Amino acid sequence: MNPEYINVPCPLCGEEDFFIRYTATRATAASPSSEQFRCTSDSCREHENIVQCRRCALLFTNPQPSPEALRRVYAEVIDPKYVEQESARVATFARMLREIEQLCPRRGRLLDFGCCTGVFMDSARSAGWDV
Repeated sequence: MNPEYINVPCPLCGEEDFFIRYTATRATAASPSSEQFRCTSDSCREHENIVQCRRCALLFTNPQPSPEALRRVYAEVIDPKYVEQESARVATFARMLREIEQLCPRRGRLLDFGCCTGVFMDSARSAGWDV
């Protein structure tokens, strides 16, 4: 296996017993690329094997890029299309926040995984959320 990809135990419970739930839609690349991590990339629809933990049932990608490879590729990501679409994203995020607020009317803490340039978090902060 490519040294930039590693097999990991379940991130939730630490179990190393899992099975392939969804077969990879792309072959594991020689090296992860920043193209794979752009929000507007066509390759974001592709994935490595998605496995399911036999103990806690969590689904996660395995193998995964190593932490060093992830730091490198995220530092290289440039996504001009995402930035060009920022005003439309602000409108979309405002609508999403209204939907969240219907389910959770008391604004509290909000965490965004994979927040790209942070536009959603900026919108949430402006709407009174602790981000």
